[in-house]
Amino acid sequence: SNLELLWSCPLDTTISKKPWLVNNPKTGAQELLVQDDNHVLYFIDQNDTVVWKDTLDEPILSDIYQVDYYHNDKYQFMFNTASAVYLIDRKGDKVKDYPHKLNPKATAGMTLLDYDRRKEYRVFIPCGSTLVAQQLNGKAIDGWKMKARLEYVDQPLQYFKLGDKDFLLLLDTAGSVHLMDRKGKDRVVFDDGLGAHITTPFIKEEGQTIEQSRLLSLDNHSRIISLYFDGRV
Repeated sequence: SNLELLWSCPLDTTISKKPWLVNNPKTGAQELLVQDDNHVLYFIDQNDTVVWKDTLDEPILSDIYQVDYYHNDKYQFMFNTASAVYLIDRKGDKVKDYPHKLNPKATAGMTLLDYDRRKEYRVFIPCGSTLVAQQLNGKAIDGWKMKARLEYVDQPLQYFKLGDKDFLLLLDTAGSVHLMDRKGKDRVVFDDGLGAHITTPFIKEEGQTIEQSRLLSLDNHSRIISLYFDGRV
């Protein structure tokens, strides 16, 4: 089949990770963010023009999210490295008080959630045996009371919705499974761990009821792992 070139833009050096596609909030046009092997982040517009570039200290670990920090329909880019959370506007300027330093350091990419699409953003960052849960201003989330004990976490938190219920999924390298509500309380208790390391993000397969629904992934032995919402693994 014929191949069609969609993007072409010279960078300062090579890249080793995938770029991030974002939509222009005003025009809907697709734009591009990419980080090269010298940790330089580029913002490239629909005309293949480098709008700005910024040298970071480290590789980006997470997806790059668009957030409306000031609630004025002017969006910023949010992401994390191992040492900090960044918030950069579309002109390439860092938002006041950012970057937020992380101590301990992040061990996986952040997950940003806006449950009801009211721009009430929630940020979750795995930091070793801790899950940092905070608002955009860096303050703790009101009412967040996660009690689960964690070993080392090296994957982002995942979010699923079934019916009118939210489920936050967090795994650690010991194979423990935590499927929680918005406040960090266990919605489903799994008596058995996974017994292996997950290598792909979980996907949702909805059944006729929540109990018949499940989450599916692959482990490091190429086995399919099913997490059922009634607590079965």
